[in-house]
Amino acid sequence: MSVMVLRQAEEPSRRQRLRAVCLVTAALLLPSAALGQDGAPGTASATFYTQPNFAGPSKTLTLQAGQPYQAIPFVGDELNEQIRSVKADPQIGVILFQRPYFASRDDACGPNLGTRENPRAWWQGLTADLVPPRALPSDQPYEAAETPDDDYSSVIAYRRELGPPPGFLLLERRSYYNRACERSDEQSYFNRLFVPVPNPPQREACIELSLPASSYGAGADAPRFTRISEAVALLPESFDRRYAGIDHRFVAALFTGAGCNGPSITLTSRERGAPARYKLKDFEFSGRVRSVLIRYQRGPLDKHMDAPAVAAAPALVPSPSSPAAPSAAAAGSGTATAPAPAPSGSTAGGLRPQSAQPQPAAPETAGGLQPQPPAPSSAQSGGLQPAPPTAPAQQQQALQPAPQVQPVPVQPAVTPPPRAPAVPQEETFRFPVHQVYRLNFCIENDQGCGDPAANAWCKAKGFSTAARWAREDNIGALYPTVFIGSGSICDKFLCDGFEEITCTR
Repeated sequence: MSVMVLRQAEEPSRRQRLRAVCLVTAALLLPSAALGQDGAPGTASATFYTQPNFAGPSKTLTLQAGQPYQAIPFVGDELNEQIRSVKADPQIGVILFQRPYFASRDDACGPNLGTRENPRAWWQGLTADLVPPRALPSDQPYEAAETPDDDYSSVIAYRRELGPPPGFLLLERRSYYNRACERSDEQSYFNRLFVPVPNPPQREACIELSLPASSYGAGADAPRFTRISEAVALLPESFDRRYAGIDHRFVAALFTGAGCNGPSITLTSRERGAPARYKLKDFEFSGRVRSVLIRYQRGPLDKHMDAPAVAAAPALVPSPSSPAAPSAAAAGSGTATAPAPAPSGSTAGGLRPQSAQPQPAAPETAGGLQPQPPAPSSAQSGGLQPAPPTAPAQQQQALQPAPQVQPVPVQPAVTPPPRAPAVPQEETFRFPVHQVYRLNFCIENDQGCGDPAANAWCKAKGFSTAARWAREDNIGALYPTVFIGSGSICDKFLCDGFEEITCTR
């Protein structure tokens, strides 16, 4: 949800880190030494470690010669929510996402897209974490000794001379309140889902919006993406203007049914020459999207689409410096391939009925990833590896058995009196309940809505106030709600409640 940077002791807040990173960019021309004999980009890799300072078990993601990028929808159990540090070759950039399938859940203060200093930098800000954040000398790798977060579950690696892969960012607006944040038209809270064009050589793929929440490793509070309200085309130039000469053309067809079936609208990647941004309410499509067909039309990736599949599958492989451990299971499949939306026959804005059934496709993993071929030896089995020889000496010594020493008699220590258990100063409650019913958004009918109702509920739980909360609309018919003021029940469709409340002492 933010731009990845080295954590500095003198930077006390995440917003300060974002402000420093937004002043720099990640455009870098590939050095000639990294080119193969045929002029194609050579092999480049990024290694992810489970401990800070490049220590602990690790996995390496490699881009083979001629491979523009790899999208990994799930990093595996060994790395899931455990990436603490990263090393990347000069030719490679990395994008990290909070949740599987390139999803993130916005709980921070900030503008809708981009950063406060540069709202047009749509790739930055709360969308995803990226390394490297700036152009480094071509002969130096990027090293992040400690990541600002460690809850990453999916990753994209890309060639820095091409920039991040294109795709559509889908936004689900959240009714969210945070006492510490200002409220304005330029600041809201969203669940964010990035749908990249498929890994070459696949040109199109159908993505189910239920995947990010239902996939393994998503977490109990994973976004559901049932109320998509905006769609934004992300191109390399959306990350940095120096990528403006790289012109990708692609479309996304948003469907009301699963499997890319039912009525749909087709969105193009550009409007009047600029990256496109759509509000789905303009097409009467807000909250109706259930699946997305994304198709790469033309651009710099054509040569990779037309070429045969590269030998290396898009998967994380063990670091080559250590013996292998058992490999992690691959992410489950959940996508289908549908025919590309025809440009003709659409109405204004791209709204058109869609009834064609998806064509049979060869078995594949989600997001168009190809299955990984069997490893030729145990040294490439895909498991996590111990820390490399360059790990700090004290960490390696900690793995040695402790020397045996003769016991020395000591005087018994005086046992201190037991301490009272620590009381959490802040606690978040998902789907808060009052008197066995879901808490209504208001204290009484249309009175004391939002903050007053949340404060009253927190005080009833023994807290002093509500620090922040998230609203959930139109739940009364499915989950009857209760007014905390009168205790009366509201069980109509238009009755609103809370998705979560964070109370503080």
